[in-house]
Amino acid sequence: MQAARAATGNPPAPDSSRENGEAPQNTPAAPTDVSHPSQPLAPDTTNQPRQPAEHVDEILNVLKTSFPLLILSLETMVEQISHKFKLTADEDIYRNICLLLQDAVQNYVVRMNSPDDDGLLVQHTVDTILRMAANIPHPVRKDYEDDFLHSKPNLYEYVQRLQQWRDRYEGFLDARPRVQQLAMLSHYLTEFQYSKVDEIEVPGQYTEEKDSNQNFVRIQKFGPKVENCRSSGISWRRFTLYGSDNSRIAFAVQLPGYRQYRREDRVSQLLRTFNSTLSRKKESRKRNLHFHLPAAVSFSPLVRLVQMDASYIPLGDIYDRHCNSIGISKEEPILYSGEKVKKVLKEFRQSTSRQLTKTEYLTLKKDIYDEVTVKMVPEDLITRYMISTMANSDELWRMRKQFTLQIASTAFMTYVLCLSSRHPHRFHVSCSTGLIAMSELLPGVSNVMPLFATNDVVPFRFTPNMQHFVGPIYIEGLITSGILAIARSLTEPEFELEQSLCLYSRDEVNSWMAMRNQAWQTDAIFRQSVSANVDGVVKRAESMACKIEREQAVTNVPVIQTVTNLISSATNPIQLAKMGEMYHPWF
Repeated sequence: MQAARAATGNPPAPDSSRENGEAPQNTPAAPTDVSHPSQPLAPDTTNQPRQPAEHVDEILNVLKTSFPLLILSLETMVEQISHKFKLTADEDIYRNICLLLQDAVQNYVVRMNSPDDDGLLVQHTVDTILRMAANIPHPVRKDYEDDFLHSKPNLYEYVQRLQQWRDRYEGFLDARPRVQQLAMLSHYLTEFQYSKVDEIEVPGQYTEEKDSNQNFVRIQKFGPKVENCRSSGISWRRFTLYGSDNSRIAFAVQLPGYRQYRREDRVSQLLRTFNSTLSRKKESRKRNLHFHLPAAVSFSPLVRLVQMDASYIPLGDIYDRHCNSIGISKEEPILYSGEKVKKVLKEFRQSTSRQLTKTEYLTLKKDIYDEVTVKMVPEDLITRYMISTMANSDELWRMRKQFTLQIASTAFMTYVLCLSSRHPHRFHVSCSTGLIAMSELLPGVSNVMPLFATNDVVPFRFTPNMQHFVGPIYIEGLITSGILAIARSLTEPEFELEQSLCLYSRDEVNSWMAMRNQAWQTDAIFRQSVSANVDGVVKRAESMACKIEREQAVTNVPVIQTVTNLISSATNPIQLAKMGEMYHPWF
């Protein structure tokens, strides 16, 4: 290198050992060029790490050069799905109205503990209404502004009007044909088997841990029909791919994708590595314990494909069907609880001139929780739905057993990774297999430090309806042993779990800093945060493995005491009442 620099007339890099106080190396000194003493040396960029975008550009250039026909087919297919499967005007209005309704109900729950609240809309809500008006088409915008801006409703009236709009557009969407021809959306996808110029693999196969892609299934053609689907606050379309092995794989088009789906991809990748461990361990393999993670493929920053067929139903849809059958709105239990709390707080302060104590307030919440369970939301909704769905008693028995094992896996991942906000619509149950897929797998993080934390009082979701369907025998027999088997399989031998968590914890800390516009620096605080997150996950997993009980061998204490305490906390009605109305603790 020095000879090359001497040949070109450039000076060599200065010896940094003298500046650091080290002994000079025994190398001959090169002549110094003094003709331009004021000219600065060019920065040496050879040792600087390359940015991720540069690696992506390099891969794309190689692919376009080596496989031009494959890239042409992929780009055309992605463009067709992104353009032809986008939301219609009614679907977009429905999505925006549901977002406004969710925000309004959340504000109502926060303000219901103030008996002196005037009930008027805060300025933040008014600004949100104005901002959403820009997304409403012109034929509907006048009615939207009359109902929510010009009439100046209070918070309770605002929620009721949003409910009316939501119900109206749900009627519009449900009146559509359930199935439509793919040819009405895209002729290119319909004739894909004739126009494709290269073999394209079915999406999602690279998420599986396979040694080679030689046996991956290729796309043979697109199914002739597309399903129009609607769930709690969202609507989407589902299409089917026919594989080269005559298989049929259904994909739901998630458009637009939510903001933090990259974090969910990291959690899914981590849990897939856990699945490989569970498949090798005897105790977890014989119980068929694993984390169910449908393949999710990002087509673009706004389009995402999720492998989910028509057999999946969110628990929130079962609740919505019950509300429709008895003629109440979906938010009626929440509004009933809020009005009851306001009334009791106001009457109590007028009669005693003081506020409720914490114990009295919890007693009030527990009484309202019991009243809602008796009058509006009974504890056998899931059981009745499964009985009406299953073909016979054998199918119901298999469904209940698989559902119970999946509750054990979802309980483990929720508690260990601090997955917060486990609402009913985030649990997708397959009526054909009993598998449970959770959406929005985002770990809770503290606002002060980049550490995993959650505000949930209960360790995981195990509400009365889930308890009733599982039953006391499966709770004591399958859930307890299932959680213990998963935890022991992932924590033994010692320190194996830590090696799988280092990169994941680093990326989560990096995301926390990026969301707060902080520079990523591998300083002491960064390393401490990564280490603290890893230690916290390992400690929670070891507690679920009942490590202390097995090592200390305390007499008169069951080996599964920690798991039993967690299940007792998750099923305690007082703890569920503390979770708040948005959690739907009665369901």
